[in-house]
Amino acid sequence: MDTKQKARILEDVKGVLSKHDVLLREVEIIRNWKPQSDVWVLLYGRALLAGAASFTGAYINLRFRRKLKLRDYGLFPTMLGLTAAPAITTSLSYSEVILRKLLLLDITCPLCLESKAAILQTFTGLVLPLMLTPIANFAVTSGSGVFNTPHYSDMKGIFKIVSSTYKPMLPKIATLFTLHVLLANVITYLQIKSFIRIKDIQYIMKLENKDALHVQ
Repeated sequence: MDTKQKARILEDVKGVLSKHDVLLREVEIIRNWKPQSDVWVLLYGRALLAGAASFTGAYINLRFRRKLKLRDYGLFPTMLGLTAAPAITTSLSYSEVILRKLLLLDITCPLCLESKAAILQTFTGLVLPLMLTPIANFAVTSGSGVFNTPHYSDMKGIFKIVSSTYKPMLPKIATLFTLHVLLANVITYLQIKSFIRIKDIQYIMKLENKDALHVQ
């Protein structure tokens, strides 16, 4: 760790910091931590989860479009929306629900946090793309007059197409579900482990500096 980081760790904080201030301080420490191999999962774990959600959105969209034989019609807007929306939702929700609690040490049960991360990831990374894909593609094709897709008010027709498309995909969907659960669990576990290690090192450094002051 550099001198600036040591000073930040060892400084006596006057007054009571708000949660926002604590979060900013912890984020700055993590960004400046050396070596970064100690904190890579804290820096990039959220991006990995968002990337998995984005990939899932693209995959489901392509399979759905293939079933409807849409070819390249409306490919760009649907692909853009179905990769960006799950990724952004995953990133924001993980930051607020998981990372915030971790950086504030507002956790009494690490396993519960891992489970919550898995539930959150399966919803934003899998369930959300499954819900948005039909909406996006029907919105693009409904007014085209080219493709035989149901009107947005025809719930029975929509359900029939969606069920006939997703039913053959159930094994793939189950695999994606498992992968999202495992990825969220592993990343959250490693983040907890990494952050606790940082706090342990900070504590040891404080003790060493206090002992050095007493010796002087």
